[in-house]
Amino acid sequence: RAIADYEERLSQAEAYGDVGLRVDLENQISDETRHKEEVEQILTGWS
Repeated sequence: RAIADYEERLSQAEAYGDVGLRVDLENQISDETRHKEEVEQILTGWS
């Protein structure tokens, strides 16, 4: 859900023309995606 929220804010930042915020949000999306994938990998190992 966090990733979807950041993506929504990214669209808003792009529409507003805020390049700095757009870059920050892209980085946050990348971090959250990596975290999600790491957690999925850990949980897969527990099965």
